[in-house]
Amino acid sequence: MTTPIHIGDRGKTLGPLKPTGRVTVNGQPVEATSEGEWIDSDSDIVILGGNTRRVIVRLLSGETKCLSNNTSQGSDALHWYVMA
Repeated sequence: MTTPIHIGDRGKTLGPLKPTGRVTVNGQPVEATSEGEWIDSDSDIVILGGNTRRVIVRLLSGETKCLSNNTSQGSDALHWYVMA
């Protein structure tokens, strides 16, 4: 049985997210997408939202492993994911 994944759960990237890849959350590997930025392997992330196939993640504050910050979605996209 798998543990449910909730908004706010924390995890770690299993490889780089460019902006998609795999992360581990609650001990289970899952497909993930960042908000558009590239996130390096072995970085701490937080869950922003998602669906049954993929989670949306952000690099945790204070981390410095972001490879690029060319996000095209803006803050409205974050509100959409969190509230959807």
